[in-house]
Amino acid sequence: MSRHTPLRIAIAVAAAVAGSAAQGQSTVLRGTVVEAGGRRPIPGAVVAVLDSSGAVQTRTIADETGTWSAPLPAGAARVRVIRIGFRPNEAAIPAVGADGTVRVDVALTMIPTFLEPARVRALQCPKRRDAEQAYGLWEQARAGLLAGLVAREAKPAAIVRIAYRQTMRGVSDDVESQVIVVDSVSRTANAYRAPFDASRFLQYGFSDDSAGRRYFSAPDAEVLLDPAFGNGYCFRIADRDGARPTQVGLGFSPADRQPGRVDIDGVLWVDTVARGIRDIVFRYTNLDRAAAGTGTGGTVSFTDLPNGVVFLDRWRLRLPTTVVDTGWRDGLVSRVRLVPAIAASGGEVAHAAWEDGTRFDAHLGALAAGVRALDGAPAVGRLLYLAGTSYGALVDSAGTFAVRDLLPGPYLVVAREKRLERLHMDSIPTTLAFIAARDSVVHATLVAPSLEEWVGLRCRGGRRPAGGRPATDQTMVLARVLDARRQPVADVEYVVEIASPASRTGWAQVARGRTHEDGLLQVCTDAAAPGQRIAVTLRRGGTTLGRLEQDLAADPLTIIPLILKR
Repeated sequence: MSRHTPLRIAIAVAAAVAGSAAQGQSTVLRGTVVEAGGRRPIPGAVVAVLDSSGAVQTRTIADETGTWSAPLPAGAARVRVIRIGFRPNEAAIPAVGADGTVRVDVALTMIPTFLEPARVRALQCPKRRDAEQAYGLWEQARAGLLAGLVAREAKPAAIVRIAYRQTMRGVSDDVESQVIVVDSVSRTANAYRAPFDASRFLQYGFSDDSAGRRYFSAPDAEVLLDPAFGNGYCFRIADRDGARPTQVGLGFSPADRQPGRVDIDGVLWVDTVARGIRDIVFRYTNLDRAAAGTGTGGTVSFTDLPNGVVFLDRWRLRLPTTVVDTGWRDGLVSRVRLVPAIAASGGEVAHAAWEDGTRFDAHLGALAAGVRALDGAPAVGRLLYLAGTSYGALVDSAGTFAVRDLLPGPYLVVAREKRLERLHMDSIPTTLAFIAARDSVVHATLVAPSLEEWVGLRCRGGRRPAGGRPATDQTMVLARVLDARRQPVADVEYVVEIASPASRTGWAQVARGRTHEDGLLQVCTDAAAPGQRIAVTLRRGGTTLGRLEQDLAADPLTIIPLILKR
């Protein structure tokens, strides 16, 4: 054996270790996407890494400088780049450079018009003159939708999302009441997700019945990109819209309408100047006769950001429903009937933040209010909410209450009251109801009475005490009539009596009336004292529904739940 053998062995081992280390390091693909000729960067371009068979191995999206990067998968052969408004292009992946990276720069050519002809697929669709242009626009729209999908995968965000459900006045667009929930989601760009895929929608429609209720859905980017959607719908160039001077619309409708299947018929609007998808507007078809004329449908909107991200930022469904009309009279007889109405559900992204520092903030409303107690003093520390929402805050040391990120619509400020939980309530109203609008702040002053003050106001029909008399110097009772499901019962006759101090068998009537829509009744009296016996008798139509006797609480206010057994 040569005396140099150990040295040669050491060199071989070192080379093997170095080779193993190099193989363990992931090679990075880097590049830029620019406009052919002008060399301007193209943000939002989808970059797909393909193997030799053309299968996608990984994909990413170019940022505001047109720059992109991705790990180099084993077997990668080519890079394919697509962007709405440009012709796709491909480039071969070169050898790994000395720095361990591979650079692939791609130039895209801008198309002169979004209505370039494309091959029409063999579908059961009526022949149209604009068919080739419609399918050309459809291919461009798919590129824009794909950018949104890839952006969600490659550049997730932390978002604050607002979801809502609104009840309209009849079939109008005026909001009568609403329920709103605000939640935060980390590392996602998925503000809205359709509950089913395109094949499921094509088979069963965009309406689903479950547990006796009817649910409606809207398409998202995945549904529209699914080949099943493209094969199941016919496309057309929509009529021009004067309110959209820079946009062209791609209309779509189901190729095969089935009885009983609720479909969608709509328009996908593309901005030909900004070269991006703006929104999808659609209506539900094949509804029953009562809902057909109520303008039901939806809108799904998209926005483009400087870092190349395209994301779904707002969605709204206008849905058919029915409400109970108890005020209808047939001659002299009051009857109950169901009348058509509209409910709206949807949501939008209030805020979104990406790791590269990009932010999105929606145009929403706000409230800044000074809060006072009934005596005029600042109501510091009161917990206030907007009824039916998750907006809430404590009144600060300056006596102010502020909330932001308000969707347009009506709101009522309420004060949280834990003692009302016995009555299956959690709050009392303040003096402020307002309507929020986008990009505006409502400045107001409101009175947030205590629970005792609020009961006193109800006893006096909303009038404040006269002559400087304290609002809580009487003995008060607040009761609520509830059915077995703990729902309020209105229009129940009540009689409230106080036991005679001399004998518990003698009773003196102190109040009578009928319960309100909230099932509440209230009593304010100087004729009773804490610990004294009280009786509440409930009647309807001459029939006694129940009678409750109990001692008044030691506090000025006694709270009594009245649960009907039948």
